[in-house]
Amino acid sequence: MKVALIGDSHSQALFPRLRDALVQQGYQVISMVSKPGWGAKRFVDEGMATVPQEAEGVVVALGGNNHNQTSDYGGQIDRFINAIGADRRIVWIGPATSDMGIAGDTGKRHEWTADFLSGALPSRGIKFIDSRPFTQTGHRDDGVHFTAAGYDHWASSVQKPVMLGLAISPLVRQAGRIGIYTLLGLSTIYGIYWLYGRIKR
Repeated sequence: MKVALIGDSHSQALFPRLRDALVQQGYQVISMVSKPGWGAKRFVDEGMATVPQEAEGVVVALGGNNHNQTSDYGGQIDRFINAIGADRRIVWIGPATSDMGIAGDTGKRHEWTADFLSGALPSRGIKFIDSRPFTQTGHRDDGVHFTAAGYDHWASSVQKPVMLGLAISPLVRQAGRIGIYTLLGLSTIYGIYWLYGRIKR
């Protein structure tokens, strides 16, 4: 599978590590774009939210530079997804944890954005990987970025989820979610029917 990578400053360290793992598993990384300080909105505004036409999968590592903590952020995400190609297999690596004692404001933004993405992306058929469990330690002095060992740990932790996300098509992923919701709905209806029968007795 041909894969494109697009992300922010973290991806400058994360992507080379991830690329090596992908190549070892037979993936062909044909594009790798990292823009420090950029988020989804700027990629769209600057006309940079594009990947090679032949890319079948896209790995995105964005969210750390999001300053829009409103529902409008969903629109920015949609525009970005449409720009890179909503029909592709997209895996999104969410923002990392920041050291709240050093970079508290950044840390709060990252938390809000990660929570938003975790709810918004799966419904769009996109695999979301929450980076926070893998980035609790290993920060550099700025409390935001990481040491080489920190990035090693982050990259190794997301390798398998990234490959799993690339292996499953958006339609299959959405169908799975619909199946779960249908099962929950039928279970609820059955529960109500059973309870009603008990009351009637």
